[in-house]
Amino acid sequence: MGTGLRKIINSLVSAVKNIDSKSSVLGKLGIKKNEIVDASGNLRSLTDIMGVLNKHTQDMNGQRKTPSLMLCLEQPVNKPG
Repeated sequence: MGTGLRKIINSLVSAVKNIDSKSSVLGKLGIKKNEIVDASGNLRSLTDIMGVLNKHTQDMNGQRKTPSLMLCLEQPVNKPG
């Protein structure tokens, strides 16, 4: 598995562990833990997770959506200008 993909998966695992915290980006987007993990606590497929992220951000414009998704994946957000 590539380093970039591994980082994304690790970031998702970390984000899911903290989903109930007050500062959780996933929680702020309205995403529930059961949308990201199955009944056994395993991450759902990346296809399913990306679908959930898309569903919860579909009404956002690009200026709001990109930083939100980057925060979910613990990636630095490059601000224009």
